[in-house]
Amino acid sequence: MAQVPPPAPVLPPAPSTPDRRAGLRVFGVVFIILGCLAGCLVTCMPLSMFAARAAPQQQPAPHMTLAMLFGTMLFYMVIAAALIWTGVGTFKLRRWSRPIVLTIAWFWIVLGVATLAMLPMQARMMSATMESRASGGPQLPPGFVTGTIVVMAAFVAVLGIALPAGFLAFFMRKDVKAALEQYDPQPRWTDRCPAPVLGYVLSLLWGVMGMLMAAMMPVMPVFGSMLRQPFAFLVSAVVSAVLLYLAYEGYRQRPISWWGTIALTVVAAVNGVFVFANPEALKQIYVELEMPQEQIDALEKAGALSGNAYLPMAIFFLVAMVGYMIYIRPYFFGTKKTV
Repeated sequence: MAQVPPPAPVLPPAPSTPDRRAGLRVFGVVFIILGCLAGCLVTCMPLSMFAARAAPQQQPAPHMTLAMLFGTMLFYMVIAAALIWTGVGTFKLRRWSRPIVLTIAWFWIVLGVATLAMLPMQARMMSATMESRASGGPQLPPGFVTGTIVVMAAFVAVLGIALPAGFLAFFMRKDVKAALEQYDPQPRWTDRCPAPVLGYVLSLLWGVMGMLMAAMMPVMPVFGSMLRQPFAFLVSAVVSAVLLYLAYEGYRQRPISWWGTIALTVVAAVNGVFVFANPEALKQIYVELEMPQEQIDALEKAGALSGNAYLPMAIFFLVAMVGYMIYIRPYFFGTKKTV
């Protein structure tokens, strides 16, 4: 009797995930280029500062201390390192790159929209500055301010909104997520933290960078008073340490991070009320920065020293922050502990 051959083994179906390697690597190169451009700004800042001091000044220019220069350079160094690191991870098809790119893109768009919203005030400031110089010196063309604002708006719309929107459109695709998980099957550090919580953690780290820059300023407004150095630096250092602790506990999804951030948001909102309600406080900041009186007068004429100029945006960010904290609350209190 003929022997029946054993059945052939059933092979798993071929993966149906589209090949996204080319797109991922293109976006990785874009991030690396952006990081290199940010790094170029770091090297250009001290050169431009020394060149401005050496050149003869027709008009007084704002003074930048070495501490402020160092803080700004450190800020852009961190941005450059983050962009290059993210670009390399994306180019190498690492699965952790996707949530990082999505978080950066959302931050990017929010900053782009905020910048567009501030352009009308910038136009009023430019017009006030031109009027203050009308008594002497060459006159600028009548449509100079309008043309400048239009160019700035187009620049921000393309690089500040359209470009990160392109990142979101690509990286939010489910097939991109599946492709990265196929290319890099090993669980990474981002897999231990839900994506919304990861965005929250990175926003706290962004706040640390903002406080470190504030630490280099000559003064800091705190509840209606002006703290000078070294007390401004000490306050910034304490707040930075608190933000780092909240970010660490937030990554671990501990409730203390959620409550701590809510408390810190309330404190920041109360401090903002004291600052925005007192135009002299804003003016004092610019005076301490040694901004020329001509530019301070232009700011005042444009309404930039009035709390009403910043109140709508401050309320928007406060409501957005509280809304996001409510959205991620289940991740901290046991109902959504999985990614």
